This record gives sequence, C-alpha cells and structure tokens, in this order.
Amino acid sequence: MTRLGRRSERRYFSFKWKKHLIIFLLIILFLTILILFLNKITSKFRSDKYDKIVEVNYKGKLRLKSPVVCYGNKIYCKNIKPIIKSKVDVNKLGEYKVDYIYEYKKKKTILSQKVIVKDLEKPEILLKSDDIEVCPNGKILKLDIEITDNFDGDITDKANISFKNKELFIEVKDKADNKSIKKINVNPIDKMEPKITINGDNSVVVVKGLEYNDQGAKAVDNCDDDINIKTDGKVDINNVGTYKITYSAVDSSGNNTSAVRTVTVKEREIGNKVVYLTFDDGPGPYTQELLDVLDKYDAKVTFFVTNQFPKYQNMIAEEAKRGHTVAIHSLTHKWDIYDSVENYLNDLEAMNDIVEKQTGQRSSIFRFPGGSSNTIYCSHNKTAVLDIINATKEKGYVYFDWNVSSGDAGETTSTDKVYKNVIKYMRNNAVVLQHDIKGFSVRAVEKILIYGINNGYTFKALTTNSPISHHGVHICK
Repeated sequence: MTRLGRRSERRYFSFKWKKHLIIFLLIILFLTILILFLNKITSKFRSDKYDKIVEVNYKGKLRLKSPVVCYGNKIYCKNIKPIIKSKVDVNKLGEYKVDYIYEYKKKKTILSQKVIVKDLEKPEILLKSDDIEVCPNGKILKLDIEITDNFDGDITDKANISFKNKELFIEVKDKADNKSIKKINVNPIDKMEPKITINGDNSVVVVKGLEYNDQGAKAVDNCDDDINIKTDGKVDINNVGTYKITYSAVDSSGNNTSAVRTVTVKEREIGNKVVYLTFDDGPGPYTQELLDVLDKYDAKVTFFVTNQFPKYQNMIAEEAKRGHTVAIHSLTHKWDIYDSVENYLNDLEAMNDIVEKQTGQRSSIFRFPGGSSNTIYCSHNKTAVLDIINATKEKGYVYFDWNVSSGDAGETTSTDKVYKNVIKYMRNNAVVLQHDIKGFSVRAVEKILIYGINNGYTFKALTTNSPISHHGVHICK
C-alpha cells in the first residue's frame, strides 16, 4: 500500500472512532436525562407495612414504633425520620390517635395509628398462708388468699375455687376478661364430728295423759351441708316415768355424735294457782280453732266480744255453750264512744243485746277498749272513763283490765314471742290479754296451756267474783 493510501485509511478510522464516541456520549446523556426524569416523576413517600392498631396495657409503658418511611423510587429511596404527635394517656382506658408526620423538601405525608389503652394484665393470686384445710367433698374450710388486679383492685370475692383429685384450683377473671389460674396440691381431711343442737329444752316435764310432741334436733357439720339425724326412743305419755330420746348423726367421713333429751312424765298436780286467759276483739276467723284447742285441754277462758265481724256473731253462742265467759268489749271498737258517757253506754248495751240474743242472758263484765288507763279518751272527753266507771257500776257492771300482756296488740306478730311473753309473767291470778282475731296469737295458746298445766296452773274464766285487775285511770290534763 502506498503512503497516500495508508494516510487515507488512518483518517477514515479516526473519523469512525470519533463518530462512535459521540454516539456513545449522546446515549449516556440521554440515559442520564431519562433517569433524572423518571426519578422525578416516580419519586414519592414509600412506607413498609405497619400496625395501624396497637394495644397498650393500662398504666404500662408506651413504646411507639413508627412506620418505616422513605422518599424516592424503587431504585433509590431516602429514609425519613418522623415527627410524632401523640396524646396517649396510659392512665386512662380508651382509644387514642397517633400521627407520624414525614417531611422532605417541602413535601409532607402523615400516617396515623390507633392506640388502644386497655387492661391486658392478669390478676395476681397471692397465697397468704400455707395453712389450707379442705374437706374430702371439696368444701373449703380454710384458705387465706388475696387477689388483686391492676385496674379492678381487690377481686378476691370474684374467685372461682374448686377441688378435684387433691388439687385446689383458684380461677379468677377481671372485668377485662384477663384470667389467672393457680393450682395447689392439698391433702383433704375431716376429723371433726357433727354438732347436734336439741330443739327446745334438754330436759322436759309433761303431765300424764297430755300429748307430747318431740321438737327434734338439728345437726350441723363442718364439711357436710345436709346431714340427717336419727332419732331413737319413745315417750309413753300414759305412764309416769323418765324417758330418753337419743339423736345421732354421722357425716360423710364417718365421724359420729349423739345427744340425749330427758322427758319426765308426771302426775298432774291440781293446785290453787289460777290463770285467766282473755281474748279481745272477736269473734273472728280464728275463734273456732281456739275453742277446739281449749276443749282439748279442758281450759276455760273469757271472751271480750265485739261485733266487728258480724258473720262470726254465731260464735258467741258457741263460746257460752262450751263453758267460757262471754263479756263485752265494744260494739264497734271505735274511739268516738268516749265522746260522752251516753255514747259509751249506748254502745255497751247494744253489744249486750247481741250477747243476750246469742246466749240467752246478759253479761255483767266488760273491758274498756284500750284499757281503763288508755290516753286516747282524753281527746274525746277528759272525764269520760271516770264517769263511765261510775255509771256502769250503778248498772251492776264490773270491768277488768289485765296484768299480763301477750304483746299481740302491736308489739309482735311472732307466735313464739307471744308464748314467751305470757309464760315469762305467768303467775297466780294472772289475767292475760290476747286477741282471738289474730292467728299468730291463737297458735300460741296450745303451748301456753301445756306450759301452765305442766307447772300446776288451772285455766279458768272470769266471773264477777274473780280477783279484780285494774290499771288505774289516766288523768287527763
């Protein structure tokens, strides 16, 4: 090749190389511009997935984990630290909002998170003593525990305690449904015998021929809620002697015990001690029941009658027929009879007319409504009672108050209390106040009669010759 040819060839390759370089540079420039353009139009705030709802324990530590956020594209993304705005109060249950603010080159985005402050803590079960007693049937006799909750406080009384296979289970839930369970190994044991309590007196005296109703006994046991009592022994009420009634009980662990009541049957003593039972305000719905009880014990009483319940008026005849004294209390039992002597006498005579119609004779005995010492009459006529006493005396009437009150006029509605009130003050020539219109008081009469007979009393009806019982008239001011 000539020198000229070689020179031309070098110039050609030099030109071609420069051309390729320019093209390459242009491509690089284009790509750079393209990358910058794409970066601009694809750059944005990007975040990883995060918990949009977070639960925090009541009064616990608040540890907020902010979402990871960057600004850029998939090729390059710059991490951004947030500004956190939060008003979460861990000392107060509720829902709160937390904002995470991310800023980059005058661009801003906000991500929010719901924070729920709730009770997440389980109650704490504290065994205060190792001294634990459990019955074989699972009944807890001794267990000293304390259960506290971070929100509910002391919830010891909410514990559910059970026993199975020698394990004591203590389970408790707080109001937020957080549950705690504690298991304790316990060896059950029961060495205590049942305790028997005899109903009534341990020693009883009854009169020969009277009915004896044993009151039984009751048993309690440290482990068994229900325990049966076996009763052995019998009282022959028709033969004088001493009898024993034995009560025995065995619990489910085999522990047994017994108790004995002594019943003495004695001959009836006929003495000179007399009790006058009196019944006011009837006859009424319980008078028939009372009459039958009185017949059973051959007891006689006095009825101070009224006409408050006209449909029972025929019982007045029955009272007299059975040997009781029919006396007058009042026709109406209204306080306006104390307005004047005339009012009182009219009421008295009207009631006596009914007594005469029912019994065939008039009564000479009466009782003041409220008793002669009542203070109610003062608001009607300040001298009424004194004037009535004089007026009725001239007509041949005799009045009786009482010296023993059963308490059935307002003090009590208990049959047992009526019985106790009467026997507490029972004495010779006692005049007892009761009301046969009150069922609870009538139901106490049989026990009163039995007590009196067993203690040598005779029950008689009042007559005009009976020992007088007067209160003393209240003087009005």
